[in-house]
Amino acid sequence: MDLKNFLPNREKAHDEYFWSLIIEPGWVQSGVWRIKENKVQIINIGPSTAWGLDEELVGAVDACLSSAIQDFPEDIGEPQKTVFGVNSSWVTEGQIKEEYLVKIKKICSELSLTPVGFVVLPEAIANYFKSEDGVPLNAIVLGISKDTLELSLFRLGNLVGISQISRSVSVVDDVSEGLTRFASNEAFPSRVIIYDGKEGELEEVRQDLIRASWEDYGKIKFLHTPKVEILDPERKLYAVCLAGGAELGHVEAVVPLARPEEPETVPPSLATEEIDNVAETAEEFEPTDFGFALNEDVTEQQKVAPVSEEITSDRQQPQELPPNSPPTTHRPKKRFIPTFSFAGLRTRISGEFGGLKRPRLNFTGAGKPLFLGLFFFVVILIAGFAFWWFYPKATVSIFISTKRLDDKIAIYIDPSVTSPDFEKSTLPGEVLKVTVDGEKTGSVTGTKVVGDKATGEITIYRSGSEVNLAAGTAIHGPGGLDFTLDNDVKVASGSVITRGVTKTKVSAKDIGAQYNLASGATFTVGTYSSADMEGTNETAFSGGSSREINAVAEDDQSELLDNLTNELEEKATGELEQQLGEDKILIKDSLKTEITDKTFNYKVGDEASSLKLNLTIDVTAISINKSSLTEMAKKTLTGRVPQGFSLKDDQITTEFEVKEEKDGIYEVSVVVSADLLPQVDPDEVTKNILGKYPTLAEDYFTQNIPGFVRAEIKFNKPRLPGRLGTLPRVSKNIDVIVSAEK
Repeated sequence: MDLKNFLPNREKAHDEYFWSLIIEPGWVQSGVWRIKENKVQIINIGPSTAWGLDEELVGAVDACLSSAIQDFPEDIGEPQKTVFGVNSSWVTEGQIKEEYLVKIKKICSELSLTPVGFVVLPEAIANYFKSEDGVPLNAIVLGISKDTLELSLFRLGNLVGISQISRSVSVVDDVSEGLTRFASNEAFPSRVIIYDGKEGELEEVRQDLIRASWEDYGKIKFLHTPKVEILDPERKLYAVCLAGGAELGHVEAVVPLARPEEPETVPPSLATEEIDNVAETAEEFEPTDFGFALNEDVTEQQKVAPVSEEITSDRQQPQELPPNSPPTTHRPKKRFIPTFSFAGLRTRISGEFGGLKRPRLNFTGAGKPLFLGLFFFVVILIAGFAFWWFYPKATVSIFISTKRLDDKIAIYIDPSVTSPDFEKSTLPGEVLKVTVDGEKTGSVTGTKVVGDKATGEITIYRSGSEVNLAAGTAIHGPGGLDFTLDNDVKVASGSVITRGVTKTKVSAKDIGAQYNLASGATFTVGTYSSADMEGTNETAFSGGSSREINAVAEDDQSELLDNLTNELEEKATGELEQQLGEDKILIKDSLKTEITDKTFNYKVGDEASSLKLNLTIDVTAISINKSSLTEMAKKTLTGRVPQGFSLKDDQITTEFEVKEEKDGIYEVSVVVSADLLPQVDPDEVTKNILGKYPTLAEDYFTQNIPGFVRAEIKFNKPRLPGRLGTLPRVSKNIDVIVSAEK
């Protein structure tokens, strides 16, 4: 999309800061950049932020943008103009689809952003690698998300096509499916670039693709084993920034985010403000004022139990900026929370005030208001601290990806037994029955030709003896049109010179106006030759006509019967499920349908514009105990559960296929599947996130919980504002729930 259309003065772009905002399924990512010296200069990058539901998207974008400009100088206004990076599935015919455009409009409206255009991620990535490598990209670009793969094929920098593939158990099978959609005898590029929202499973996908035996897939050809590269989210953001800058300012390179190893130096503009707020103390302090002991054995001193709150901080110093660099080229710093020690403070207090006598309290006179004010201040301070420490409560829902485990078992369901026999794979069952009826009207698609037969009178000329002709005798007219005699007729005899003459009525053999013959037509009679007997009509035939009408066809009845049967079976299934007990499962594949009454309002061939059917059916099915099936499934799967994962009853799903029924016993094939969750100790998680900010808690989840996808943290209302809004500091006030990501 041409972004220049949104900038009336392109030179202005060199003095502005811009947002790049990437929206992918489940994740958003942002960064700030500007154009300087014909290059895109990356200023700040925010961490990837998770989102799931549509209503969570604006909040996730807000959090992501806030992280990216956490330390943005106040004298520089926050960027507003935004370049969006989106998946190809969001775009059709060069425009964002309406359903996704609504989301972007909502983001811009609620967060005061100005959209200047969008780029499609695979195309932006191809442009980025062309800038890095100096040659057009010849590779397969593979976007990974939870439910789909987005496969883009580039040959010499040209986009051959993009394919969306729904994910299955095997990523190799998914990629092969996508590649086979590009019908070509040409070998595929031996370079694969993979990316996703937060590098969640990329290394596992990379290893799967490297180990794949591509020669087993007949239609997929590589010149050699493909090289699989991981494109980290930061470089992906560079690609979007570069694509936006290429349109805004004809730039062809990107300056990455500066990452100095030396401690950063506070920029002059910021350092001045800090220095102005510092006043030199007029008092000199000794080391002992801060709890240090000089020329003494500290082990002999009275031990004072320290009261401290140890909070780990990895605060970085501001980076010293070059003269021409913008004041925001440093990465956003994490919040700095200093570590306090009260031991020295207590020593100083006891040293300075230990020799003073305790004042006698006077509750009368001028000192009373001061004391009461001080007293209430201390009470309020203690109450506020207690409220901040004990009030917050939070529910932390952690969603993690699962490991799929499948197996197939054969079971026998016998309604005549009352208890399961796991050694014989036999489970008790119950036969359920329900009767349902209904009616349905369908359209008529058949046609039929109807009309009247033409009639007239012919004169028969006979050369020979008298002849009797029966009614229905064929009279052959011109053009292959046949007629029949209406009545028996006696044909008079005659000679060649004086032929016998007999008049009689005839009717057309079929309907249609083509039988309305004009006068003077010549006819032959039956099997007689024209020399022996022939006829002619002195007047024209009339009355013949035809027309096409809608008529009921056999297919109309069959289709209406199938549709109504399916509807009634769904209705019957719902009624059968209502009959189930709490611990019962209905095996839908065991459904049997018997038609007990069927009535159409028209027969096949009847003229009609619609067809109506009244139908009654009996439906039977079998049910089994869920707990018995779960126990049998666990016996099958338990030995295959990998170390570090757990198998729970609510993670097991089943699919049934009835093989046969013999003597009332059903043989059923069951596909047993389980989504295994990594073993996570909620108490251990709670202990490690006490008092943390939500963003730091999510960092902990990402680094320490295998398969972590996202987290939802809900605080009790009202939530404490700003820096007070940490997770509770009391373990019983945090409820940790671990669930599988659906």
